[in-house]
Amino acid sequence: MLILLAFQVLMFCKISLAGRDLISLRPECKDDVKILMDMCEMDREDLANNWAVLDCVGSQTGLRKLSEKCDHYIWTVKLEVTRKEVFLNEAHKVCGEDISVCAGEPSSEPGHLLACLVEKKGETKKSECRKFLSQVENLIFSDFRLISPFLNKCEKDIGRLRCGKSQKSAGLVHSQGGTIQCLAENIEQVSGGCKKEILIIAELQSDDYHLDRALFIACKDDREQFCPQVESGQGEVYKCLMKNKMAVSQNCQDQIRRRQMMAGKDYKVNAGLARGCKEEIKASNCRRAGHGKSDKTTTQSEILLCLEDGVAQGRPVSNLCMSEIRDVRRQLMADYSITPEINLYCAQEIERFCKKTKNLKNGKTIHCLMEGIIGQNQKKIQYEIVKPKFSENCELSIKKLLMETQISSDWQVDPVLEDACEEVVAAICDPSHGNDAVLSCLMEHMRQGHRAMPAQCSAVLKQIHYFLAREVMIDTNLYKSCKNDAQRVCNESPGWHKVEDDSRHQLVFPCLVRNLYADDDDRDIEALNEDHLGRGVES
Repeated sequence: MLILLAFQVLMFCKISLAGRDLISLRPECKDDVKILMDMCEMDREDLANNWAVLDCVGSQTGLRKLSEKCDHYIWTVKLEVTRKEVFLNEAHKVCGEDISVCAGEPSSEPGHLLACLVEKKGETKKSECRKFLSQVENLIFSDFRLISPFLNKCEKDIGRLRCGKSQKSAGLVHSQGGTIQCLAENIEQVSGGCKKEILIIAELQSDDYHLDRALFIACKDDREQFCPQVESGQGEVYKCLMKNKMAVSQNCQDQIRRRQMMAGKDYKVNAGLARGCKEEIKASNCRRAGHGKSDKTTTQSEILLCLEDGVAQGRPVSNLCMSEIRDVRRQLMADYSITPEINLYCAQEIERFCKKTKNLKNGKTIHCLMEGIIGQNQKKIQYEIVKPKFSENCELSIKKLLMETQISSDWQVDPVLEDACEEVVAAICDPSHGNDAVLSCLMEHMRQGHRAMPAQCSAVLKQIHYFLAREVMIDTNLYKSCKNDAQRVCNESPGWHKVEDDSRHQLVFPCLVRNLYADDDDRDIEALNEDHLGRGVES
């Protein structure tokens, strides 16, 4: 005889479905008995217990289909059970203080607190609590918090159209995928309130693979407020929420930030980048960085640097891919908290010196750290011995961020720089020459003390210049311009700009500089490239 853990718990709790006939004997389900027996290897004794039947149906993914009328009847039973207090009372006894993981739910409608506990069972401390919640998960609508507005608006329509679907559907995140599909197929027959709920869930459902249940719950109202006209699919809803990140609710912000941090660890979490740059990632073999890892993941920074190298090597990059790259870079420069290294190594510095900016998430915290690091290092030069207030690891984290975001190639990825220098760019730097030329233009006019250069723009440029100059970064523009000279004059193969790959690459830039300042008769650098190389030396 099949022994189900959930059934054992329920027998222990002496809970019964009072007033309910046996599911297996109901007219709606009597023809489905053999399917139930085959699905879960149930015998007649198991079929005599409704809890065992619910557990069986809840644990399957629809490989064997119940009849429509039986499926709908079981759906009504499961909905009733979800709203009952019997499980919740037992949860209070078993879980005790662990109930606090859902502190905001006790006063909500029936079913919400238990659904919340099941969703957050991983956050509970008591093993018996986790075990209990795992055992009842298949017996209730465990995502009831997400689907309750939909059920409240559509319950009558579901009953009238017999659209209740109790069996799980493979690939669907929440339990009502089949029910929504049934209602959508009968969209002209449902009420206005139900139709709106169907459209809201169905639109976001196409993005469920890239989002997740927690984000859906947290951002559902924000999506309606800020992105009502955005068509779903292709990650567009998520992009819209991201653009409105600082305006959405705090819970939604937290979930967006969590996903951004996950994308930092695995680039495929960022569906826009993975899809928009699919061909470029393949052409540059960017996923090779993850081959040596146990989880085979490739980080977002590894992808960004690889794609940037592809640009430097002259490989074609689509406008869509460049747009996705820019979005990621700007996100990184705007919000320090989505970069794990900065969170880890600069936490004390942020709390001590940048507390006023840490909640703004507009790039100012990163520039606050840059300013503090520069000031400390300048004092080291002046006084030699200075008690460090900014750790070396914090400084390295900022350097790494600037390398990943490639400000030298696109000045607009830094919201602070863009805000400080936007008017100057319009006045003295022609944006039509490309974003990679704008920063060089700004640096040149700052060096010359141009009258149109305001103090704020100069201050931000000096911060960026300090970090770029210390790294002697060979940006894309410089590499492209001098690639042929490096091969012809210095006998260097392509890829010499990646000095971290081969120490011999560090000799290429000095070689080019020597030829730049050689006598005219000995000079072997093309005149067109002298300006780019000269600016590199000035850095």
